[in-house]
Amino acid sequence: MDGIADYTFERSLGAGAHGEHFLARPPSRLEIDVEWVAVKVWATTATQSSVRAAVTELRHFAEAAAVRSDHLVTLFDAGQQDNAFFFSMEYFPRGSLASPRDEVPAPERRRAVADACRATHALHEAGLVHRNIKPGNVMLDTTGAKLSDLGLAHVVSPGMTVTSIGRIDPIEFLDPGILAHRERPSRA
Repeated sequence: MDGIADYTFERSLGAGAHGEHFLARPPSRLEIDVEWVAVKVWATTATQSSVRAAVTELRHFAEAAAVRSDHLVTLFDAGQQDNAFFFSMEYFPRGSLASPRDEVPAPERRRAVADACRATHALHEAGLVHRNIKPGNVMLDTTGAKLSDLGLAHVVSPGMTVTSIGRIDPIEFLDPGILAHRERPSRA
């Protein structure tokens, strides 16, 4: 794929379960002061499942865009062309904690995790649960890290329990207390 809408792709950044990310120069209409953006494009087959996944992720990004945090990835643009959905966001040339482009010293890794926690806290304060926090979604930038990929995020309301959200994946990143909630003995 060479591009979508008014984006011309430089190269692929990789593919995932619901689409592919590309490196692109931002179109002038966005009036943003960055050299590169990452553009996610969902598969061009407009099956009901892929359309639902695209619309859900775009909705979650829009909800998160209202959350004020320096530790959440910025969404710049979103749209549809023919049967393909896309959105553009910040590009992180250093990669993620899971796949860094260069060596990440321990103090910087700790700062990146702390920044992801700050982003998570901001989302929780706004009534959103990320549901997919993992090293691959902690993007490294020059000042720390930003949390990405809100495709599994969920809006919660007061009184809602985790079990009422529905299926929660992946299990290896769940708080063990959610899986086996037990009251701690009181210290008298």
